[in-house]
Amino acid sequence: FDGKRSFAVVTEGLLVSGPGLHFLYEMLENAIPTVNGGIFPAVLHVVVDTVLFDPLFVGSFFVCTSLIEGRSLRNEICPRLKKEFVSTVKCSFGLSACLFPF
Repeated sequence: FDGKRSFAVVTEGLLVSGPGLHFLYEMLENAIPTVNGGIFPAVLHVVVDTVLFDPLFVGSFFVCTSLIEGRSLRNEICPRLKKEFVSTVKCSFGLSACLFPF
């Protein structure tokens, strides 16, 4: 068990991802309502979430949790982002495709 890591993940979720996703999904729902909208708006929500929100929040998760853990932005976080960001987002896209209800 890594208490420092757990604290960083919980803090990021409570202060960054949770509120950020709440407001982004609210804006998305206002822009593209799904209530009584049929399948197209729902599919569009999934696409927007996958293509726009996933990369944004993968990056913010990497940066925020690392900063909370006390890591250096220049020496540790940026190299890690360069190394792992694209593969992590690709995995997120793949998971979204696997879980999309066809």
